[in-house]
Amino acid sequence: MTINIDEILNKDLQYEGIQFASKPAALRQLVLVRDILDALPSGDWLTGVDIGSKYDDLGHMLKAHGVRCTRVDIENRPGDGEFVLGDGESLPFSDNSVGFVVLSHVMAHVEHLDRMMCEVSRILIPGGRIFILQSNRYGWWKFWGYYLRRNDRVVHWRTIDAWGMRRWLADAGLSVEKMYAPYHFYLHSKLSKVCYKLDRFLEGRVPKAVATQWVVRGKKPAVGEPLPQKGRTLTPPETLGLIFVATIQALGLKALELGLRFLKGGRSVSEQT
Repeated sequence: MTINIDEILNKDLQYEGIQFASKPAALRQLVLVRDILDALPSGDWLTGVDIGSKYDDLGHMLKAHGVRCTRVDIENRPGDGEFVLGDGESLPFSDNSVGFVVLSHVMAHVEHLDRMMCEVSRILIPGGRIFILQSNRYGWWKFWGYYLRRNDRVVHWRTIDAWGMRRWLADAGLSVEKMYAPYHFYLHSKLSKVCYKLDRFLEGRVPKAVATQWVVRGKKPAVGEPLPQKGRTLTPPETLGLIFVATIQALGLKALELGLRFLKGGRSVSEQT
């Protein structure tokens, strides 16, 4: 089943009984629901785990389509769905027992990410999927939240670029099937309508290497399929793209710092904070 996200965002922000607080909140959830429903066939895959989720919105929406999703977190929060108390670095599930795993902004908060990714790989059935929503290291969100507003809460612990995402999955025995950026910087609630229209204008015109989020669909190899190569190296196009984006962002930040220093009478930005 395909979800018409644009229709939901431009209408009443409701889907399967869930009332979203804002367009950004709706978009973050709906892209995951859409990708899960599009990727999962019928049969044994219709059981999954949502790690680190505060609320049961995702599980509620998936349940309406016959997909069972158990929420796992270190503390129980409000919700009427299935919940299991657990730690992402030591998941309370048997080997090869789960059809899919969801990590929505969880990689940013885990201290030992390598342990959690290995745990995810352990509990997934052969051929099982992992769905990830994660902030882009070179995205506008980080630039705005940290460098301009000095807001550590926005950055979390960890942001990941496209190459790093592939490496984390490969080191855990998982491969990347699909990775894309659903929007450039569509997160600011007060400017959501403007950002939404701007995103549609930028679609296909601006590289999404500086997009706000990554949406990733990974896979545990099925029986007989080769394991992904660990420590995967960058291809030449990826290398050039990463160097270009990192250089442009570094130059932009330096220009911003020099501009602020000039406006504040010659003192450095660090001296102001």
